[in-house]
Order: sequence, then structure tokens, then C-alpha cells
Amino acid sequence: MNAPKNILLGLLAASGVMMGVLVAGAHSPLAMRGGFRFVAEAASALAVCAAAVAWSERIPSRAGIFRAAFFTGMAGAVLQVVHMSLEAFGQHVGDRGDLTTGFMAAALFWWGAVGFAVAWRAGRMRDAVFAAGFSAVATMIVAVAYGLGLAWAGYPDDAYVRTWPEYVQSGWSDARAFAIANSLDAVLSHFVAAPVIGSLLGGVGAWLAFMLRRSRAGTAARDA
Repeated sequence: MNAPKNILLGLLAASGVMMGVLVAGAHSPLAMRGGFRFVAEAASALAVCAAAVAWSERIPSRAGIFRAAFFTGMAGAVLQVVHMSLEAFGQHVGDRGDLTTGFMAAALFWWGAVGFAVAWRAGRMRDAVFAAGFSAVATMIVAVAYGLGLAWAGYPDDAYVRTWPEYVQSGWSDARAFAIANSLDAVLSHFVAAPVIGSLLGGVGAWLAFMLRRSRAGTAARDA
């Protein structure tokens, strides 16, 4: 389990470093009205997520489940990175609602699928829920690190940020600072939503696995 855990903790540490660089830079959100909230919330979310990753290793019986969650989480992360790259480098084609929905649905499929697989193999709802919730967290750890990397590299560009209704309504005078604050806000929202949505999908996947097993058992009994 050490390799997946270390990868996730390394990505969280890299996210913390990038956040520190962004906050200490010339376009720090701290210089804008209300900017401290974004920094504090993102830092807290990273710390809590790191603690959760470290704590998960303390459950020896879930070593195999942890690995399954990690690899399905990475599959979802690939989709998120591709989507975010289309937003940043593809003339913002990734902002299209149909593409956003498609990429998100594909990631959700992986989270539900690991819940189904774990329930089918282990037969326990709690393990399926844990696997799917942790898979979602793993996906978002990668997405957050990549998103902060894009912000560090100057994406999205300031001209595009100035067209955002949220920026116009914010009253901020620094579009780059607003883009950084937006990335920090995503850290909190992603880490709050991911385990909740993943766990729910894990429950759905487990329920489907139990129904299918029951149906097969019933068919086998009738054929005996």
C-alpha cells in the first residue's frame, strides 16, 4: 500500500507548495478583499485530505481495497486531466456543457464500478462505500494538483478571466488573483464533494452487485 499512499501524499505536498508560491506571489488573493477565506479553506482541505490518506493505511484488512480504489481513482484522474487540459489549451472547448457532463459521467462510472467490484468480491457494503469514496478522493487529489499547476503556469489567461461574470461581480481589480482564488476555491469544493458523491455511488454499485448475486443464486437454485 505504501506506493499508492506515497504518491497521493506527494501530490498533496506538491499542491501545498504550489499554493504557497501562488499566495506569496505578486498576484496573491490575500491582497484582495475576502481573499484570506480562499487561502484558509484550501489549506485546511489539503491538511484534512492528507490526514485521511495517512489514516487509511492503518486499516490492514483494507490493503487490497485501498489499491483498487487508487487505480480506479487514477483512471478517473486521467479523464479529469484531459478535460482540464481542453479548458486550458483547447480554446476553452472544455467549458462546453456536453463535454463537461461526459467527462464527469465517465469519472463517476469508475467510482461506482469499484464499489460494485468490491461488493461482488468481498460482499460487504462498508468496504464498497469506502473503496468508491476513496477512489473519488484519489481522482480529486490529482485534479487539484493539476489545477494548481495550471494556475501556477498562468492558466486561464487574464483576458479570459475578465469575461467571467463572477469576476465582474466580485469587485476585484486583479484578474490573476481572482483566477488563483478560483483554483483555491476548487480545492475545498472538490475535496468536500468527492467523498460524498463517491460513497453514494459506491453504495449504488454495491446494491447492484448484491442484486445480481441474488439473482444468480436464485437461478442456480431453480436449475438445481
